[in-house]
Amino acid sequence: MRRLLRGRQEIAMKAITILRRAARIVARIPERKIASNSQAVYEATFERMLASGSLDPLAGSSSRDSYHVRRAALHFVVRRRLIELSGRILKAGHREDFPTLQALLVDMVALLDLVEGPLKAHPAFFSAPTFATVSPWHLKEGAKPVRGAASKRHSLGKLPHGWRERVWEAVPAASAYRDVVAALCLCPARPVEFASTRDDGQPALGVLVENSEGYLAFTTTPAKSHGGKYGSGESTVTVAIAEGGAPAEHLAKLCDAAGGAIRLKIDSTDALRKAISRAAKRIGLKVLISPYSFRAQWVSDAKSTFGAGDAVAAGAGHISLRSQSNYGRVEHGRRGGGGLVSTHARRRAKQPTRPIRERLDELKASRLGSVAPAPTW
Repeated sequence: MRRLLRGRQEIAMKAITILRRAARIVARIPERKIASNSQAVYEATFERMLASGSLDPLAGSSSRDSYHVRRAALHFVVRRRLIELSGRILKAGHREDFPTLQALLVDMVALLDLVEGPLKAHPAFFSAPTFATVSPWHLKEGAKPVRGAASKRHSLGKLPHGWRERVWEAVPAASAYRDVVAALCLCPARPVEFASTRDDGQPALGVLVENSEGYLAFTTTPAKSHGGKYGSGESTVTVAIAEGGAPAEHLAKLCDAAGGAIRLKIDSTDALRKAISRAAKRIGLKVLISPYSFRAQWVSDAKSTFGAGDAVAAGAGHISLRSQSNYGRVEHGRRGGGGLVSTHARRRAKQPTRPIRERLDELKASRLGSVAPAPTW
């Protein structure tokens, strides 16, 4: 009996030691409110890391974005699992269910052994880190892959000047998609915004093109806006026909023949993609070209023309100013490219909060190697 009591006392003391060890780790990870969909991403990411045999966020050839997702998953899931396991251990102890308690302690020790090293190498921050803090990803030796290196955003730099107009010229005159490709040269409409029917089978508006006193206006209801109820509501891009080149002149003639305006619609977005791909191959472009390549180029041109901000968001149909950072870069754009003159949206994009603006100023200053300027708002 004494041996049994002594054995139970040893398990209890062991449990206290392990719980204190877990509590020290939990105290090093701040509690953060995270959306349910992000929680699911972190859980799935953590499970993949666990299955790979390493919880080090740098394991493998992670890009910077992937590293930060893995690091966030490590912090969020470890904190939650340690708290959950600690609660189960305490309940088993109160019930004096020593077989269950012993099994839970084994699981807890295994988890602690796995996470202590990665958490020490990749600590969590309780506040925004200063830009003097060097990310472990930057210190990693060897090649550092870039996320989406083959994406439209990164491939624009490999394309020749005037590639859009050349692709349009390569589309056969008899093609049902030639007019739409001409519009893609001048506005950032998504392929689905040219669709003749909506997801529910009802007729869609397509893209309205209007010719007025030397200018073309392209108006569309951006996708994912539920008929204009959400997002920017409606976006209009205006271009000067004289600077828009052959595609602008072609559409202007079609508008004149139709009384001043036309609506461009297509039955198949996939067929549009194939028509563009074939045209790009005809002119020998080595980069994969799709309708979204045109959209990325327009965003680059808009950034070069207006500077990143409201005007770019209005034309692209973005309700958040941050969305345009995922598209073409300003260095790949042409000022006034495609005759770009102005943009307009029914609803203005959401403005970043003051903390976010201050953070962006700090980021810009760190890249330039200077002191952040005083806020001007």
